[in-house]
Amino acid sequence: MRLYRPRLSVFLMSVTLAGLGVAGVVHYIPFVTDVSFWLLLAGYIVLMMGVLADGI
Repeated sequence: MRLYRPRLSVFLMSVTLAGLGVAGVVHYIPFVTDVSFWLLLAGYIVLMMGVLADGI
């Protein structure tokens, strides 16, 4: 299995989603706190797709 370098936009999107998820766990943010686990999961899935697929 070949791994690829994700684009900067994909990387920043995954970091933003994961950062919101962590912020939702540490601090109370009205909507983000309820879905913090799913934001973390989405961030890592976006990063995984960027690493596994070429051109994303």
